[in-house]
Amino acid sequence: MSQIRFARRLEEEFVSELSAGCLQQLIQTAIARQLDIQIREHSIEIYICGRCIINLAQIQRLGIYKAKIHSKYLSGVQWPVSLDIGSDNYCRFAFDAASQSAYIARIDQIIGNAIALAELEATIEEKLIQASNHSKSPLVFIDRQVQLHGVQKRIDMIGLTMHPEPKIILTELKQGLDNRIQKLMDQISSYYELIAPNGHLREEVFCSYAKVIAEKQRLGLMPPEICMPKKPPVVECLIVLYNYNDRSKLLGRLIDAAKQYTLPVRLVLLPEEQFVIPPMSDWRVLS
Repeated sequence: MSQIRFARRLEEEFVSELSAGCLQQLIQTAIARQLDIQIREHSIEIYICGRCIINLAQIQRLGIYKAKIHSKYLSGVQWPVSLDIGSDNYCRFAFDAASQSAYIARIDQIIGNAIALAELEATIEEKLIQASNHSKSPLVFIDRQVQLHGVQKRIDMIGLTMHPEPKIILTELKQGLDNRIQKLMDQISSYYELIAPNGHLREEVFCSYAKVIAEKQRLGLMPPEICMPKKPPVVECLIVLYNYNDRSKLLGRLIDAAKQYTLPVRLVLLPEEQFVIPPMSDWRVLS
């Protein structure tokens, strides 16, 4: 596959409205509640415990912003006007001053609905992202649930490490005794081949994430010290096993499988309630 479409970024007008304009209140509210804000293609998504509680997109040709929320997060929420629910169970509406105020006034109810439906692995993923988001972190996660256009495969998280040299780290997370642990090499190697066919980050992905980092910094979502290098960095892989029972044979099977691969993969074991990724020197080499 010679070309993969990947275009995570916002238009300048969108960033300006989010940082200091008519949409600033939404961002400030999300930051105050320690929600996870991710940049997509001409849109942002706001998460709690891995549940997206709003997708806000710029419809540039119409000069408007449009919100999308799954109806399950609006259960019991009294909205000032009637909202139409599509066949996919999403509510879509123009996001203007009135609807922004309505959303913010009800955000705690929406958060409560999302938390009630949260899954453990997605919650852990979010805690890892939050714990990494500071200038002294050995690995800063810059994106989650990454999917390339036309490709079904996803990677849980993408991180950037600056020491001893800049590297992009494709990260897969599994918690507890997930039977998929023994098959993780198949999963992560397939994605590695797509995003780093020559061992370095694809040019279009590199350009997108350079923009994402700069835009997140303008929005106050990422430390200013974090920066993408001037050329596509080396890509490596990290498997994080959270609250793994070392009496299980799953890890042994993963280690045996890793011997069949040449891509750079490392392993971190995190005990329960530990969400800080250790320094790279402490990562176990698998292949």
